[in-house]
Amino acid sequence: MLLRDVEAEVRELHEALAEAAPVRGPDGGLPAADVVAVERAARTLKRWRHVSVWCDLHGRLVERTGEVKPAARYELEAARELARALQPLRERHRKVRRVFVLAGRPLDAPEPPFNAVARALAGMEREA
Repeated sequence: MLLRDVEAEVRELHEALAEAAPVRGPDGGLPAADVVAVERAARTLKRWRHVSVWCDLHGRLVERTGEVKPAARYELEAARELARALQPLRERHRKVRRVFVLAGRPLDAPEPPFNAVARALAGMEREA
């Protein structure tokens, strides 16, 4: 079968990434602002995992010539894309930590209400 349904796998990865996301919405779930970033990261993670498994099974070098296989190059591209896909979530986490520090709150304190954090982030983005 050339094509298969990967939505279940993407959904599972999406749920795991959403659960690990550093910022929570008012309902305790993933904020709407992070939904696209988490979706992109889930799809990119799935792609990287699949090509990595293929490379693990078939090798990254052509045995006869020692040349790097195209799949190994794609594996590196997928790893870089995964890092780029996770960047918005890491950046948001960094901004939230900065809000805590600027507010003089210990970082292990309960997270302030999401709206207050969102207003603080919006103000910081206008300053930048």
